[in-house]
Amino acid sequence: MQQRQTIRQMFVPVFLVAMVGPCTASWPLPVAPASDAPSTQAMLRGLESQMPHRTDARSPLRTHETEHFILVDAYDPAWSTTLGRALEDAYDAFYDCWEQAGFRLQRNGEPLVWVFFDDSRHYESYSERADRNAIWWTKSYYSSRTNRVALLLPSAPEDPARMGLPVASADGQAMPTDDTSPGLDLPRARHELAHQLAFNAGLQKRGVMYPIWVSEGIATNFESGRLDTAVARTSNARRCRTLLRAVKTDNLLPLREFVVMTRTPPGKGEDRTMAYAQSWGLFRYLFHNRRNDLKEYLSALHALRPGRRSESEMLREFERAFGPLSVLERQWREHVRSLRSALEAPAPAQQVAADAPAAR
Repeated sequence: MQQRQTIRQMFVPVFLVAMVGPCTASWPLPVAPASDAPSTQAMLRGLESQMPHRTDARSPLRTHETEHFILVDAYDPAWSTTLGRALEDAYDAFYDCWEQAGFRLQRNGEPLVWVFFDDSRHYESYSERADRNAIWWTKSYYSSRTNRVALLLPSAPEDPARMGLPVASADGQAMPTDDTSPGLDLPRARHELAHQLAFNAGLQKRGVMYPIWVSEGIATNFESGRLDTAVARTSNARRCRTLLRAVKTDNLLPLREFVVMTRTPPGKGEDRTMAYAQSWGLFRYLFHNRRNDLKEYLSALHALRPGRRSESEMLREFERAFGPLSVLERQWREHVRSLRSALEAPAPAQQVAADAPAAR
């Protein structure tokens, strides 16, 4: 019980660690019913065919299964067990948050697959074969084509995780490590899991084209564990600071342009960082202030047929749910400006105590 409580505490961080991976998609996508889901062995055979570095492998892929996940080629059993429990806790938190907010989610029973790599070349060749896109600019991504998460683990000799040290994050949260197991960036893992769950729980539908503020808004808001946290500092302080910097430097994109964007700039540049932060902020604002309209908007997109849509169509969909952009633009910018005072205000004593590290 004490160990499980410790793992649960790991999913209540305050800050973000680093830029996390994209949700990749290609339209239209075939979507198999849950009843047609392949067996684990068939899934592994298909997966191995997309991993060129295992062409001559004599040993089978290592797997660790939990109630809802299959971890493929993870490290030692103890590390896989700890990670599996952490993902299960995040899974529960995701469903709790949305259902308590009045959203109806589905549970199809199909295992959620996570694939791990300790060599960037293998990771990139897998992404090129599985997703027709060599993903080199990020260490993790969820693919709506395969419905899998792929994650590159620390492997360089000088990496702290390979020297028995935890991979530090800005909030001090890290997966435990030893001299053979890698650390794991938990906000990154929660981000990718939120992408995966959004498409499997019915918030999003595979094959439908979504603006990035929806896809990345959902994911960035779960980097800290929950979307329904009311205080900016405990929601995602780093994304909040980036958003405020965008305002200060006049880099906040007008909603007319932003709400129809479907791709983030590749790489780790400032434009990409700003796009993720604005996605976090806009989705959070609509969740807390226009929740019924957000429900209607997501439901309307879910009802669409797979395929691409024009920017004018996407703009009409947005205004049908949220009203004239000119009005929302003004309200949104007023909200962003209010975040600065919220972020800089002293934290309540109770919150400070809750955020303080536990005595060892």
